[in-house]
Amino acid sequence: APGGTLGSYRILASALEKAGATVDLRHPDVCFVPTVSAVSIRDLDRPEDLYANVDELAPDGSDLDDFLCSSTTTGHTAITEELGTFLLDRLPE
Repeated sequence: APGGTLGSYRILASALEKAGATVDLRHPDVCFVPTVSAVSIRDLDRPEDLYANVDELAPDGSDLDDFLCSSTTTGHTAITEELGTFLLDRLPE
C-alpha cells in the first residue's frame, strides 16, 4: 500500500553484516505506515481500499479533522517544507 517508507530491511541487513553474515539486500525499504492508516480512513473492508485516493475522501471519511499527505514518497517521520508549512500554519499565534 502507498505510504511513507522505512529502511527496515536495510537496518536488518546492516546488523547481520556486522555479525559476519553475507546479505543479498534487494529491497531495503518497506511501506512503514500506509497512507490510509496514517489518515485513519474509515471502512477499510477490501484489499483495494488500501489504495484509496485520500485526497478525494468525503469530509466524514477520516477520523482526522485535517491532514496533508506528502506529494512525494518520503521516509517515515521526514519533515519536508510542504509538511512543515502545513503544521506551522495551524499553530496558534
